[in-house]
Amino acid sequence: HHTCPHFSIHAQCKTLCHLHNVRPAIALVCSLLHASNVYLEIIHCVNQCIQGVLNHNGQEWHLQTQCPACF
Repeated sequence: HHTCPHFSIHAQCKTLCHLHNVRPAIALVCSLLHASNVYLEIIHCVNQCIQGVLNHNGQEWHLQTQCPACF
């Protein structure tokens, strides 16, 4: 997944709490972390399904689409 390593879940939670005038709590951080993991898993599964439908998931496809220097 593509995330900025400098922007943690804890920082995101603090920002959201500040925007909504809510006191940050550990339970909120845990909930946001769980929701983020579920979201990333869904995105991963959708991408795998798309790659399968397009037949872009086999070793042969990767060999055909890479430049010779990248082997």
